[in-house]
Amino acid sequence: MQFFSWRPAPRARRRSALAALGALALAASGCAAGPDPVVFAAPSSFTDVAPRLADAYAASHPGARPTITLGSSAQLVQQANAGTAPDVLVTADERAPDALVDPGAYESFGFAASNALVLVAGEVPPQDDDFAAWLPEARLALCAPDVPCGRAADAWLARHGLQAAVADASLEANVRQVLTKVSSGQADAGFVYATDAATDESLQTVALDGDANRYPVLVGEGDAARSFGEWLLGDEAQEILRGAGFGEGAAG
Repeated sequence: MQFFSWRPAPRARRRSALAALGALALAASGCAAGPDPVVFAAPSSFTDVAPRLADAYAASHPGARPTITLGSSAQLVQQANAGTAPDVLVTADERAPDALVDPGAYESFGFAASNALVLVAGEVPPQDDDFAAWLPEARLALCAPDVPCGRAADAWLARHGLQAAVADASLEANVRQVLTKVSSGQADAGFVYATDAATDESLQTVALDGDANRYPVLVGEGDAARSFGEWLLGDEAQEILRGAGFGEGAAG
């Protein structure tokens, strides 16, 4: 059975406390406020591309560079539920927003990008080896099951009857921690996204079958949030995301 192919190693809502304090400070000082601050919460797989997106947006919207919050999608949703809701939230799959306590605080704008699950390894096993036999013998790392990259890995393993192969795997909080485990030699292989794998050319990448994860864009109230949310789906942002290896997004 062919599992893979090898290729060498892409409603009234809560404002954040920081934004509210900043507005109060400006009012108290009598200074005129600039553009409303936008807090952009993005998943760990956006670690490299999020600053580029923020810089590009600021270049065409002077004084409006978004503040970036990075973390696993589960962490970002937990933070929103705890009272520090971002203005724009992007998660690494479509299930993560289901955990929002107040989903009505956000409007879905579509999908910023897509990203395929791959497996990275420090060394390529012999091409004629049985993958189902090799994987259980490897030291594996994968995301915890409550985060998108973990759900994607679990789904792939289940499709191929390989759940037992990860019984002793190291479970990590986000996809970048999985990548670090493999890059540092603490794990032989790990399930990550294609864009994360592309950041380490020393690793070999296994392309896996299955649908790519889609990254929903959720936008809160306010003109500034809407402006940035719409921009993420526009040509400029999409070009940046494609350049980082992400699949194309789609407006809702």
